[in-house]
Amino acid sequence: MYAGVGSRDADHAASHLGKAIAMALLLRGTPYQASKRRSYLPLELCSQHKVSQEDIYRGTVSDGLCDVTFAVAAAAMGHLQEARKLVKQLPPVAAQVMQQGTLAGLYLNALEKAGFNVFDPKLREGGVSPLRRVVALKWNMWRGTV
Repeated sequence: MYAGVGSRDADHAASHLGKAIAMALLLRGTPYQASKRRSYLPLELCSQHKVSQEDIYRGTVSDGLCDVTFAVAAAAMGHLQEARKLVKQLPPVAAQVMQQGTLAGLYLNALEKAGFNVFDPKLREGGVSPLRRVVALKWNMWRGTV
């Protein structure tokens, strides 16, 4: 049951949305976590792109790190797009809860504009102004989209 709605579509949409938000937050939190000598980026991807944990801790921006970021962001965007498709089938109460996807989408778009550099200073505040966040949330609520 999701947002008081017992529906397979709502559960499916919530699953995709949760994954998208989690991945976006993982990326957004990377600079902070790196400053504490922690990294939650997938080790297999880091190894594949020759990115060491020490590179991440130092905030060393490389093509490899941008490739890792791109891979995680692409997976997040895939889940977000799937949730967006499903939101049209949900009752309005459940669709309102799905608005959290709007913020994840804004961050992922800003990350793309930053060349998938998670350490870009423009991304510190989520990549967009507070006014842009509010406008996007209101617009999507009015339209019933994510």
